[in-house]
Amino acid sequence: MIPKHSLVRSTLIMVSLALIFGGLLIFIVKALQANETPRVVRYPAHDYQYSEVTASGGFALHVIKSDPSNLTLQTVRQNITLSDY
Repeated sequence: MIPKHSLVRSTLIMVSLALIFGGLLIFIVKALQANETPRVVRYPAHDYQYSEVTASGGFALHVIKSDPSNLTLQTVRQNITLSDY
């Protein structure tokens, strides 16, 4: 049988390790979230034509027409509703 003081000591060590690793995890998560960039429009929209056409069935088609030189591909790294536009 395991002595009682040994069981208490091992339990105390396990609880201490759990608290340390939990605190470290919370610290890492908070540090990663602190690097969020402010919302700044980096590439303001320009040189485009907007039009709306309604079909006979009532379906509305919205069109944005621009030159290919005004388009860029960028990775979405956050919620799309938080993007520049």
